[in-house]
Amino acid sequence: MPSVQQHISKGLYHYSQLDSFISVKDYMFVRSDNRKCLLLRFSNDSDFTADSMEYTIVQLDSAGNLLGKTKVFRENMNFAPGSTYTADDGIVVQEYCNDFKILFTFLPV
Repeated sequence: MPSVQQHISKGLYHYSQLDSFISVKDYMFVRSDNRKCLLLRFSNDSDFTADSMEYTIVQLDSAGNLLGKTKVFRENMNFAPGSTYTADDGIVVQEYCNDFKILFTFLPV
């Protein structure tokens, strides 16, 4: 039996971001299999193709208090300049998480 996904909220990412880099455009909180998950849509605003990315989701409650941090690593991507990317799976977040910040990890090449 497939799981039913309930949309909780969605919006535009409102924190400052680097120009000419990967940016977070919008998000959606959903409930899937009784867990709260975060879905993100990224835009490649750079002039390079990203084959992987690593970032940390800083989970915040409604008062801006830190609830936790979740590291995410996406690989085997072909994220071309000028395109958008949305992962197939959501990131499980804490129940009281209703805001977040994305911190990219810069890895040496």
